Amino acid sequence: MKKINFLNVTIGTLLSISAFAQTTFVQWNFNSQNTTPNVGSGTVALVGGTTQTYAAGSPTDPITGSANQAYNTTTYAAQSTGDKTRGVQFNISTVGYKDIILSYDQRLSNTANKTYVVQYSTDNTAWTDFYTFTANDGGDKWYQPIVDLSSVTALNDNASVGIRVVSALTGGVYTAATSGSNYATTGTVRYDMVTFAGTSLLAVNETQKGKSQLYPNPVNANENVTFGKATDYEVFSVNGQLLKSGKNTKSFSTSNLSKGVYIIKTNEGTQKLIVK
Repeated sequence: MKKINFLNVTIGTLLSISAFAQTTFVQWNFNSQNTTPNVGSGTVALVGGTTQTYAAGSPTDPITGSANQAYNTTTYAAQSTGDKTRGVQFNISTVGYKDIILSYDQRLSNTANKTYVVQYSTDNTAWTDFYTFTANDGGDKWYQPIVDLSSVTALNDNASVGIRVVSALTGGVYTAATSGSNYATTGTVRYDMVTFAGTSLLAVNETQKGKSQLYPNPVNANENVTFGKATDYEVFSVNGQLLKSGKNTKSFSTSNLSKGVYIIKTNEGTQKLIVK
């Protein structure tokens, strides 16, 4: 598991670290107290008994004023108990993307714990510790962690990805974010601009030898698309929503698919389909 101590990161540094050709496919800005992503689709949930309100958002959000909100969590575990059991969880689909990078803004109150672990799941059931960070620059200020998940290939092109950020013990205790303060379960942890980016798989080589070819492609609405040989398939929107699926078949109908670009996942990989 990787470990980094984060100081405040400037917006310029944040942008320069972003991987080449990365595309944001899911983002939460929580503005106007909204947990629906402003980009893409996904859900956010509380973990282990934490509670949530809203508070003023991060200055990196281009929206200013009272509409700029953050997801404000509290009710963390009692001192020296519940290691990595309380925090937040983000559920997303990465279908159509690889080399996933997570970035987010986090603000700790003075009495909040200073150490957190980022965990991932490929099925929203089993969780793996991936990144540990410690906010060594004190509370009541924003941090911008960046978590490069590109080495976890199981997160690529996956419809059931979960990411947690959970409060962690250090040496058996929780340590307050600000020196001289005492840790408290009522300490608050804000999240804003939670962003998932990746490299698009839409440009996959569809003439690769041995791959089941989609035909016709582009295709008109209400026509059949054939694979060339029997395969299992799933049809996703570009935002990762599963629209159709089938088992051991050579074709499917585009009925109920509106004009646009879709991602077709088969036994042999991912391809794009254009419905015109």
